[in-house]
Amino acid sequence: TNIDYNEQGLTGTVPTELGQFTEARSLNLGLNQLTGAIPTEIGQMRKLTTGGDGFFWANKLTGTIPTELGMLGQMGEEFYLSSNLFSGAVPTQLGQLVQMSSSFYLHSFSGAVPTQLGQLSQMSSWFALHYNSFSSTVPTQLGQLVQMSSRFYLHSNSFSGAVPTQLGQLSQMSSYLNLYSNLFSGAVPSQLGQ
Repeated sequence: TNIDYNEQGLTGTVPTELGQFTEARSLNLGLNQLTGAIPTEIGQMRKLTTGGDGFFWANKLTGTIPTELGMLGQMGEEFYLSSNLFSGAVPTQLGQLVQMSSSFYLHSFSGAVPTQLGQLSQMSSWFALHYNSFSSTVPTQLGQLVQMSSRFYLHSNSFSGAVPTQLGQLSQMSSYLNLYSNLFSGAVPSQLGQ
């Protein structure tokens, strides 16, 4: 079952009843005018494998991200939480999305990046944490994303401290390891050139 209401002019809140579609493989509510928070019941859709080019992208959703999204353990791509009005920290439980391989987008968040995101070891492209208000240092655990080959975006945040030498382990990166527009100090690690 694919649930696709991409760009349909939807308004109002995300129905909690969507959580009853426990066999659904795809959920795309992108490019609408949905408001309010993402219901915790979405975490019951545990057979979702994709956000279908949209997921919750480009709505007017607010609030924090429910920890229950970490139960979507079969999600492999198109996890879009970008272009909304979310606030607060990223739940550590998102590190449980260990099947994610591409298109993991988080925008409008603050605080520290959870070290648990280093567990998304299947990620190969579009690990996008840009345009947030992340502070503190970049977790060294992100160096565990060794399958990454393109579009590793950490730019346009408020990261401080040194760039972790562990990012040098991303030896398959061929394009777009973006770190600019942050508050880093010190030299660029030589390991990034390996």
